[in-house]
Amino acid sequence: MSPARDRTPRLVSGVDLRGLELDPTDAFVLSCVDGASREPEIVEITGLSRDQVSEILSRLFELGVISLSTDLPPAPNPSRAPAPSTSGAFKIGGPIRELYQAGAAHHPAAPETPAAGGEPGVELDPRLQSRILTKFGELSRANHYQLLGVPEHAELKVIKRAYYEFATVFHPDRHFRKALGSFRGKLEQVFTRVTEAYGVLSRGQSRAEYDRYLTLSNRTREFDDGAPLIDGFGALGEPESALGEPSSFAPTRDARRRALARKLGHSSAPPARSSPPSSSAPPSTPPSSQAWAKSELERRYHERAKHARDAQLDRYLVLAATAAEKKDWVATANALRLACALQPGDTALATRLAELDQKAVSSLWQEYLERARYEEGEGQYLRAAHSYERAAAGHRDARLFERAAACLLAAGRDIRRACEHARTAVQLAPDNVKCRLTLARCFLGANMHDSALAELERAQSLAPKDKSIKDLIRQVERSSD
Repeated sequence: MSPARDRTPRLVSGVDLRGLELDPTDAFVLSCVDGASREPEIVEITGLSRDQVSEILSRLFELGVISLSTDLPPAPNPSRAPAPSTSGAFKIGGPIRELYQAGAAHHPAAPETPAAGGEPGVELDPRLQSRILTKFGELSRANHYQLLGVPEHAELKVIKRAYYEFATVFHPDRHFRKALGSFRGKLEQVFTRVTEAYGVLSRGQSRAEYDRYLTLSNRTREFDDGAPLIDGFGALGEPESALGEPSSFAPTRDARRRALARKLGHSSAPPARSSPPSSSAPPSTPPSSQAWAKSELERRYHERAKHARDAQLDRYLVLAATAAEKKDWVATANALRLACALQPGDTALATRLAELDQKAVSSLWQEYLERARYEEGEGQYLRAAHSYERAAAGHRDARLFERAAACLLAAGRDIRRACEHARTAVQLAPDNVKCRLTLARCFLGANMHDSALAELERAQSLAPKDKSIKDLIRQVERSSD
């Protein structure tokens, strides 16, 4: 891998950004990728540390969103003198190569493929091995339509044809008694998952329920991912009409901030940043000095980076204000989150962001609830727990905390967090038998038998005729002996 100072990130065409799981900082760094700015320039523009930017760019590369290239100067040709430049612009010559190393994580934009001859000892055509690896890599992120390779509006006959064509190639029985090596498990997982997708999409009611779930997921994903998506703006939230000359922000910056602050509910505008000294100021040392020339270049570089960062901050504030006028609290919070990343020291902006985050999640709690119920019904307990948690954050209800705890328990993950949710449910509804039973089961999962027994006894006092509680108490008592 080339040194970080040589890396130039460029967007990979054809990548659907909405389908990616990016946090606000990732999205902010991605918005600075213009194909020309090198990594140090992105560090200056974002105000993040070099390590943070390097880590985020590497993660975006692994997701297949960007390519990382290095600009190398051309090899000197002793037989030919370099042609004089006719302009004062600095030029970088030489080829641009993809920074991909053998053995590294595969680039999702160019799906993983086996070696030319395929995996040794596997009785599968190398092209089929490549198809299995590609489809296996899609399992965690593709929806049912994408797995079958059909549009969401596809008719039933199109869905059936796609599945039958898939089965003729991927059905495990077609490869019976073949040596499959590591491909056996992958092939079975791919076939099982695509068959499940076909089962859902081939029935009218289940397909309608799934389509509704996709709609809810797309809506809530905007808030989960923190990527501002507003009508009239670009995919990453930059106003299409505000991408003119950077200098257009300078003359009215203070007035713009005050207006935006009023729209966002601020009592005062965010503190204005001091303007850098004019680049036309006369030099304090003779122009012939190499030291002066170096410092002047550095000063201009930092001035340009700061100006670009200021312009981006204004753009995100414009986004936030526009969304606030439409009462789209999700988009407002997402845009303001990116503004906060540019100006982390602004406590007023951070406070307002916390308020808007709560407004956003409160406006979405019913969508999260409906999404959670579908996920729980499909046995996706970890996803359901997350959705119930989001719903509970927007609507503090004992039943939502209880379901979040129950789903974590069913998933066998994070018993401590499950206990916390169950305790909150009991605090909100101390006379709810179901909440107390879930808390008791969480205690049992954490091997806290005495606490579980005490909770079961409280549940029995609330429902003395419930035989299932008495049976559970006897089981806990026997296991404690």
